[in-house]
Amino acid sequence: MFDKTILKCGFRDKSGATAIEFALVAPMFFIVVFAIMETSVLVMNKFTLRSIIFEVTRDLQTGEIQRSGDPADAFKKAYCGHTPKHLDCADIQFDVRSFASLQKIKVVKPSFNGKGKATNFVFKPGKQEEITMVTATMPYSFNTPLLKDIFQSDGEPVLVVGYAITKNEPFGCVGNC
Repeated sequence: MFDKTILKCGFRDKSGATAIEFALVAPMFFIVVFAIMETSVLVMNKFTLRSIIFEVTRDLQTGEIQRSGDPADAFKKAYCGHTPKHLDCADIQFDVRSFASLQKIKVVKPSFNGKGKATNFVFKPGKQEEITMVTATMPYSFNTPLLKDIFQSDGEPVLVVGYAITKNEPFGCVGNC
C-alpha cells in the first residue's frame, strides 16, 4: 500500500537546494507581506481619520461645538473622544474654516514647520447656515524598507489627509446676537 522508500528519499538528500532556494526567495516574500500589512494599516488610518472627521463635523453642523463656553476645547474633546486607541489624538491636526457660500470656499494647502506642525491651520467653525470646511492631517511613517524608500525618500512622514464640507444647521443664537 504505502511505499516507505518514497518517504526515505526526501530524508536522504542532503544537498540543501531547498534551503538555498528559500534563502533567495524569502527576503522578497517577507518584504511583500510586510508591505501589504503596512499599506493596510495606512488605509485603515485613512478611513479612521475620515470617520473622526464625520463625527466632529456633525457636532459642528448642529452647533454643539459653537454653543460651548470654549469651542476650541470642546472640538478637541470631541475629536479625541472619537479617536480610537490605536491612534494618538495629539497627532491629528485640524483646520476648520467657515464660508458664506460654496462658491467662496478656498482650499488652503497645508504648510508645516520642521517639527511637522501645521503653520496655517485655523479654527473658525462658523455660524448657523454657513458652510464649514474641515481638513484633518495625520503623519504616518513607514517601517518597511521598500515602502519607506518609495514614499518617504525625503525622510518626512507621509500625511494622511481628510476633508469634509458641510452646511451648518439653523442652530440658533451663539454668543452675542
